[in-house]
Amino acid sequence: MSEELEQLKGFTPYDLMEHLRQSGFSEWRCSMCGHETINIIGTAEQLFFFQMKASLTDTESDTRGFDVAMAVCDNCAHVHLYSCQDLVKKLKQKDSKASESSEKGE
Repeated sequence: MSEELEQLKGFTPYDLMEHLRQSGFSEWRCSMCGHETINIIGTAEQLFFFQMKASLTDTESDTRGFDVAMAVCDNCAHVHLYSCQDLVKKLKQKDSKASESSEKGE
């Protein structure tokens, strides 16, 4: 398991929604059809992450992949992807800011 995924153990679909809201997300709608019912893949205890393996790249027998969380539109089945690496990066930034605030006594 990648280091990024290790850091997301216990990260739930609710946590993803909270992260999106704090990032300026205001309305949960499918980007393709505008439908309001989008299902985040996971359970109450864990947001599921999937590795999208490279199929055609600049390297033969490429084993690289991209870890993502997914949500699927209930109407048109459009798949929304959320980068695991970016989630970890933003969570670290959030933790760093919270740490700085507590050190300053705010």
